[in-house]
Amino acid sequence: MKNKNSTPPKPFLCNVVNGPEKFDNHIVIFNLIDILISRQDPIIAEYFGYLNYFTTEQYLLLCNRISNKRNKEVRVNQQHLIIFYSMMHLTLQLYQSERIKELVHSLTTESIPQTFEEKKVNLDPFCHTALFEIKKQYKKNSMLHIAMNKIDAYRISN
Repeated sequence: MKNKNSTPPKPFLCNVVNGPEKFDNHIVIFNLIDILISRQDPIIAEYFGYLNYFTTEQYLLLCNRISNKRNKEVRVNQQHLIIFYSMMHLTLQLYQSERIKELVHSLTTESIPQTFEEKKVNLDPFCHTALFEIKKQYKKNSMLHIAMNKIDAYRISN
């Protein structure tokens, strides 16, 4: 019988706080991306292809963990942190894009465009603060620093 050595799991970097004060913003971010994935929007394919750091399946696994309200903290490794950082960055890009307004207006209910504008007011500073804090915290991790710079360089074309 062959002796198989298992691959050690990737080390955890930190815990993403997912308490009541942050959960609503996390849900908005990840649900927006989920809508785009389910509609097979070319923005998502272009973005995931540009980054080439993770797959849709890896994103969905993290999304399921963050979307679970019982998880007050979510342990993340480097890849999870890159996914989390990139989804916040993409959300900011989407909210500034004209294409996202078309998506929101194409959804069925009339209250969504109004809710969209209300969420934008809260989500913008939340994402900017989180991106700044993550970048500041992990600036000495060269792999994360390179990934974050690549993410920051991406711009959605209108």
